[in-house]
Amino acid sequence: MSESLSELRSGLTPRALAFGILWVFIATLWQTVFWGLSTVPIGNMPGAEQLTGMPTVAVFFAFVTIMIGNVLLSKMRFTVQEHTVVYAMMLLAGAPVGFYQGWFYLTALFGWRRPANNEVLAWVPSHLIPPKEVVDPALTGGVAVPWGEVSGFMTTFVVMYLLWGFYGLFSALILRRQLIEVERAPFPYATPGIELIRQSEEADGKPRIINFSIRGTKVLWVGILVGFICYLPWLLNALAPEIFVVPWSYTWEGGFFFNLDGAPINLWTILPQVMGCFWLNPELIAFAYMVPADILLSAGWGWFIFTWIVPIIEDALAITPKAAGWSHCYSPYWFYGMSHGIRHALAFDWGGVLGLGVAMVFLNARYLSNTIKRIFAPEAGEAERNGMTYRAMWIALIITFVLFFIFLTSWASWSPIMALFVLIYMQIYFFGQTYMKAEAGPQEWYWYWYTDDFVSAAVVFGTAKFPLSPGPQSALYEFALYPYMFGYPSSCAIQCTSLEGFKVADATKTRPRDLIIAYGITMPIVYILTIVFCVWMAYTFGITRLRTPNWGGFGNTAASFYDRPAGYLPDAEKIQFFAWGFIATILLLILRMRFVWFPVHPAGIVVGVGADVKAGPAFWVAWFLKYITLKVGGTALYERVVPFAVGVGVGAVLLRIIHAAVVTGITLSIGL
Repeated sequence: MSESLSELRSGLTPRALAFGILWVFIATLWQTVFWGLSTVPIGNMPGAEQLTGMPTVAVFFAFVTIMIGNVLLSKMRFTVQEHTVVYAMMLLAGAPVGFYQGWFYLTALFGWRRPANNEVLAWVPSHLIPPKEVVDPALTGGVAVPWGEVSGFMTTFVVMYLLWGFYGLFSALILRRQLIEVERAPFPYATPGIELIRQSEEADGKPRIINFSIRGTKVLWVGILVGFICYLPWLLNALAPEIFVVPWSYTWEGGFFFNLDGAPINLWTILPQVMGCFWLNPELIAFAYMVPADILLSAGWGWFIFTWIVPIIEDALAITPKAAGWSHCYSPYWFYGMSHGIRHALAFDWGGVLGLGVAMVFLNARYLSNTIKRIFAPEAGEAERNGMTYRAMWIALIITFVLFFIFLTSWASWSPIMALFVLIYMQIYFFGQTYMKAEAGPQEWYWYWYTDDFVSAAVVFGTAKFPLSPGPQSALYEFALYPYMFGYPSSCAIQCTSLEGFKVADATKTRPRDLIIAYGITMPIVYILTIVFCVWMAYTFGITRLRTPNWGGFGNTAASFYDRPAGYLPDAEKIQFFAWGFIATILLLILRMRFVWFPVHPAGIVVGVGADVKAGPAFWVAWFLKYITLKVGGTALYERVVPFAVGVGVGAVLLRIIHAAVVTGITLSIGL
């Protein structure tokens, strides 16, 4: 234990909860409503998928809480423990598993009422989707919400994600002590929260954040100014479109999708457009600066090699794409990597993360077995040290697992084998995500279409239907529902996010139990508000008029699930690349453990070469900046730059919020 039990302090006060609940409401409203109404794709989504799990929303609201609770209302003087509780609540409020998944889930299931999806709809339990006469008015909007008719749909969403969230929380609790107190895993994305919360402490009779005699305070405010200025052209462009805007993320923010329809697809048509996979957001670079150097080296140079070197070699070897005429991809690299014989993104995005998950199970097997022993022989002070006894953790985890299994096999009408397989499969994937979060910061997106072939095998075996045939638990229905229940939600898994909060609590000497209660309060608020806001907006403005129809399979959902080789048997070639990425990641991890000098970190490779490839350039730039900093001024200079990096994140999010509000207002004023 990093500190004795007597050093732990409570931050779970009425005022901390009041601030936290207020910020959760505002953040959920802002992210849900602004995202649906804004015509600018990413400008109002800080902290979500686009920034790979960065805690920008939590950092921003921590800054606001400090300015209110320690500066404007100086008599309140929030303690660092109170700030930690508020910060932890905002970590969950800023996760895309809330607002992002609400839109994804709504558009998917409402979309199944469209004629093109009748084949899927035939196997969807009637209580999951409102009747057609209730769904149709939501397409165009302008009507009152039929709350009674959609209550079943909304309840399903809330129950499903509460089970999902608490299952992740109890999983995180079991791992917390080993990762945070024993291994002292870095959790680099926890650093901004820790740094900012410490700005609330008093120095010479006033909070550090306004004590400009302290060098770190000056550096922080310079960073805030820089982050604000970086996005100021966005705001000016919204008011005067002729003003030039730097699209920091070219694929979305610049409205850039490469299009090769009708053009020959080879190295020389793709590389000129490779800028499309650049994400050079200032806050992404700033927060990456706090990632360990070996991760930055592996991610940055991995991105460079697999983007600029490997394609040239492939082209020289005459390795050609599998199909011509493809468009609307996230980036040229992603298309190139997924369409060529050496499918790097697929290998590391799927096999790499699962490889890390399996490795983590084996590396922590002794610790996990010891926690099971504690069920029967608890330690003294265990509940105070960990927030719960291991007995309570394991019982809660098992109960949540069983309830989730019952939910899937009864209310969702999944086959038992399919439900059991997916729950175990996702737990292993969560271990991999946890490793990513603990070591690298990003936790890796879960692009479910990489894994759908693997899951389709479980569908076949679980339903004993090959080729597919009608039945009470259609494989088509199970497979179609899988992405919306388990795909995007894990792009910001509660297990990873809550562990990051526990890392902050460890640094601020806050009782773990406070965070458990705070998380338990936050999750139902976020999920209830999310689905309420999404449904209200759908009936008020109309799904087809919001920027949501292309998300969540609102179009022809059924077609993509029928377009598979040999029924639903998995694609053998994809399994091959999964195996290659799985084995390569394990080997890299073994080399890291065996040889101290080995420079390549498997988590960095997964970030730079997998689906987070778009963050690769930012990690590459951050590596150069960190390298130069350490060379010039060593650790002392690096630590002096950290407040500047945190400030860039705060300033960037502040301007993005203002920009999103302005764009939303303009959108409403001129009509959707």
